[in-house]
Amino acid sequence: MRTDGDPQMIVYFDGRYMPLADARVGILTHALHYGTGVFEGIRAHWDEAQQELFVMRPWSTMSAGSRTAVSCGLLFRCRPRS
Repeated sequence: MRTDGDPQMIVYFDGRYMPLADARVGILTHALHYGTGVFEGIRAHWDEAQQELFVMRPWSTMSAGSRTAVSCGLLFRCRPRS
C-alpha cells in the first residue's frame, strides 16, 4: 500500500504509538464513510540550542479535543496522566 507520509513516522493510532506504515484503518470505519472525526493540532517549538522540544499548552488542547469528540458521540481515550 502506498502512503504519502514517511513510513518511519511515528503516529498515535488505536491507543498506542506506532510507525505510520503499521497503522491500518478498516474499510467500514465510520469516519471514512461519514467524515466524523476530531482534529486538534498541538503546537510545539524546537529549541536548537537546548536540543529540546517545547510543547505549547498540551492539556488545554487535549481538553478541547475531548469536548469535540464527546459532542460528536465519539469515545476519547487519551487522558492526561495524574
